[in-house]
Amino acid sequence: MTQSELHIERCKVVCLLILTALALATALYFASGILVPIVLAWLLSSLLLPIVKFGNRYRIHSAFTAAVIIMTMLVLLLVLTDFLAEPAAELLKELPANLQALKDFVATGGGAFGDLQRVSQEVENLTEMDQVTRGEEPLSVKIKEQDVLSGIMTESLPKFTGYLIITLVLTFFLLSANQHFLRRMVRLNSTWRGKRQTVYIATKIQRDISRYLGMVTIINTCLGLLVAGYLFLLDVPNPLFWGTLAGLLNFVPYIGAMGTACLLTMVGITEFPVMTDALAVPGIFLILTTLEGQFITPTAVGHSLRLNPVSVFLGVIIWSWLWGVPGALMATPMLATIKILLANLPGIARLQMILKLGSPPAGPRNYSTSLRDGRGSDR
Repeated sequence: MTQSELHIERCKVVCLLILTALALATALYFASGILVPIVLAWLLSSLLLPIVKFGNRYRIHSAFTAAVIIMTMLVLLLVLTDFLAEPAAELLKELPANLQALKDFVATGGGAFGDLQRVSQEVENLTEMDQVTRGEEPLSVKIKEQDVLSGIMTESLPKFTGYLIITLVLTFFLLSANQHFLRRMVRLNSTWRGKRQTVYIATKIQRDISRYLGMVTIINTCLGLLVAGYLFLLDVPNPLFWGTLAGLLNFVPYIGAMGTACLLTMVGITEFPVMTDALAVPGIFLILTTLEGQFITPTAVGHSLRLNPVSVFLGVIIWSWLWGVPGALMATPMLATIKILLANLPGIARLQMILKLGSPPAGPRNYSTSLRDGRGSDR
């Protein structure tokens, strides 16, 4: 094969990969209604499977343990919804007043912000005077709380309810029938070595994903408690609400912390007339989230599961575009899952370097040695 023919073949391969990626993105976008609860259920089952295995040690049936887990999750979700509903409705009701307070704060702050606000006010006054001269009423824009609430009740709530039902039911079946699926995968291999490799890969992937999701959940919970604690000390209304919101949004890398900082900035400005006191509300949060992102999470998760910041940021953008808010929440766990799969599937382990920081650790020479050195025995 000549050099030109080789170049043509490479171009064909690249074009085929691009078309495959576009087709996959299109399928993910249009199938989001069914794929989102399936992926979420798989992530939840990976997180909660150690509880089922712990029950199996004491001869508790997997289905019973899974049912208890699902009922506990449902009760916690109902309690959390009831806890957040009233403060969220109050925040939505006071949003126009808070925005006006933020506008007044910027207008009286002096400097460039004050000058810009005064120029904007003069332009607005001139426009209103011109409209009054021509006998027209000034155009006003109002935020209607009822329209926002009705949109949530008629569109978002039924969709969320459908996602919730599918996710909980599928999570129950994945937890109760996990060993059955593993045995089916093992039977697909005809050799003893292939069976051992399947068990090792499936066990390691589940253990790593469970560890990653568990550590991230614990870290975000602690962050929410710390945010609620310092807001309580600063005498900010509804500190538990803001702490819970900060912990939930922190599941979305970068964007979640930025959104929480913006909301806390608005809260600080509306609650405290002095600038130093107002900026202390988001300032302490930025210190906490910086420590969490730069030191605590990398140390707790471990080097083997750390992700490249560029891939995380691009992943959040891409999955947000494909699946909206659920995609943004699941972007980092899915990237970690893809990295773990790439690291443990034979033949494509080097592809994990795209998502990983640093160089990969030296793996075992074979799966039999790893099984003997790890948990359990060859049997």
